Amino acid sequence: AGGVIGEGRLLELLENRPAGRGSDEWWESVLARSGIVPAARLKVHWALHSLVHLEQLPIEMEAPAELAENGLARNIHILYEACGVLPNPETATPGVLHAAELPAFLDVAASLDPLHAELGDASNEAYTSDPRWNRVVAAAARTLQAM
Repeated sequence: AGGVIGEGRLLELLENRPAGRGSDEWWESVLARSGIVPAARLKVHWALHSLVHLEQLPIEMEAPAELAENGLARNIHILYEACGVLPNPETATPGVLHAAELPAFLDVAASLDPLHAELGDASNEAYTSDPRWNRVVAAAARTLQAM
């Protein structure tokens, strides 16, 4: 099972870092062996959580400044641009998604893509008042369960 790495474990991993290894290669092997959750995976999880629970939007996420006032647009930005899991989850960076989760992410893409194409960075209300929004929420909830 994955989890967020603690400070003690991080220090241990850094102290035992193999000499002559490139940092990306070394960290990828650490992630693969230890079950550490990559930061992008955590962002994807929180973005999906926010689609299901708009009242609990995450406080700090990477997004362009113009999205700062619109939490829903910020989380859609995370899924599409920042972490790149939508619209094609099968091409996401390894470690962000697991193969068993792809059907659930494809369902999110199928329900959210038309709204995103039509509404873009529109207000939360524009998204949530659309009759298709309930399908997005249901797909996001199933995807959270799959993660």
